[in-house]
Amino acid sequence: MEIQKGYKFRIYPTKEQEIFLSNQFGGVRFIYNYFLNRRKEEYLINKKSSSYYKDAKYLTELKQQDGYEWMNNIDSQALQQSLRHLDTAYNMFFREICDFPQFKRRSNNQSFTTTQGFGIEDNILYIPKLKTLIKITQDRELPSKPVSVTISKTSSGKYYASFTCKFEQEPLPKSENKIGIDLGIKELVITSNGDHFTNPKLTKQFQKELTHKQRKLSKKKERIEKGELIIQLRYKAEWAGRTFYQISTWFPSSKTCNDCHYIMDKLPLNIRTWICPNCHTEHDRDINAAKNILEKGLKDLEDLKNDQKISNKIEKSGLGTKSDLKQKLVESPTSVSKKLKKSSKQVGVKKQEISDSFQK
Repeated sequence: MEIQKGYKFRIYPTKEQEIFLSNQFGGVRFIYNYFLNRRKEEYLINKKSSSYYKDAKYLTELKQQDGYEWMNNIDSQALQQSLRHLDTAYNMFFREICDFPQFKRRSNNQSFTTTQGFGIEDNILYIPKLKTLIKITQDRELPSKPVSVTISKTSSGKYYASFTCKFEQEPLPKSENKIGIDLGIKELVITSNGDHFTNPKLTKQFQKELTHKQRKLSKKKERIEKGELIIQLRYKAEWAGRTFYQISTWFPSSKTCNDCHYIMDKLPLNIRTWICPNCHTEHDRDINAAKNILEKGLKDLEDLKNDQKISNKIEKSGLGTKSDLKQKLVESPTSVSKKLKKSSKQVGVKKQEISDSFQK
C-alpha cells in the first residue's frame, strides 16, 4: 500500500539566508492572519464561511493591488499552502477536533511549506526564490522523491527541513498477537499484558510547578496528546497490515471485573486498585481496564464480521437492501438469520413484505 511519511533534518542557513527565510515566514504568516480575519468578518456580516478555493481566488487579486507588490518575492506555493493550512484548521474546528484558529505570532515557531521547485542532494538544499544553497545534515536517505518540504524555525533559533515522501510499504508478516491499550491519567499507556508507559513530556518537576490555572491547560494538552497518539496508532497499524479498533468511550472498562464481569456502581479516579465484591479478585485499575478493552474489542470485531455475513446473505438472496441491516440492531443476529431462512423458502413473498418484517 502507498503511505505518506515525513523526514526531518537540521539545516544551517547563512545570515543572508536567515533574512530570506524570515521574509518567507512573515509572508505566509501575514496571509494566514489576513484571511483568518477576512473569514471572521465575512461570517459576522453575511453569516457565511469562506473556502480554500474562494480564498485562493482572492489571493490572486490581492497580489495585483497597490501595496502588496512584496508578495511577488514570496514563494507562491508557500502562500497557497498557508491558505490550505487555514482551511484545515477551520475544518478541524467544525469537527470538534481542535479549538478555533488563532492568529499566528512572530514569537511562535515559524514555518512555510512548498511543493515545487525544491530539492536535496549531497547535503545541500535548494528552495524556490532563494538563489543560494542551504547546508543540510541528512543522516538517512529518503525512500522516494519528496512531494513537499516544510522549512521551520523554532523559538530557540534552530532551523529544520521536513520532507514528505510517498512510497509503497510492505505489510509485516501475519501475527496472532492481540493487545488491549488503556490511556491512563498517571501514565500515558497501560497494556493488557501489564506493561506501563509514562508520558516523557510530563515530568515530575513540571507537574510540581503547575498552578491551578496551568493544571486546566495541562488537561487540555493531555487530551490533544492522547488524540494524536490514537491517530498515530491507527495509521501505523494500517501501514503494518494490522487491525486497529477503538471501542466506545462509554464502555465501563475500569469498573468491570475482568474475571466475572461484575460492574461496580462507582469507582473514583483516586482508587488505583480494587477488589471485586462478587468474585473477590483484586485488580490493578488500569491493567484491568486494558484487559476489558481487549475483550470488548475482539467481541465488537466478531460482531461486525457476523453483521457483514448477514448483509452479504441479504444482498445475494435479493430479500432486502443494506438499509434493512440497520434495523436488525433491535434483534439478535440469530433471529435475523432464522428470518432469512424462513423467508427464502416462501414462494411469491414480496420484497416489501420481507423488508417490513425487519422493521417489526
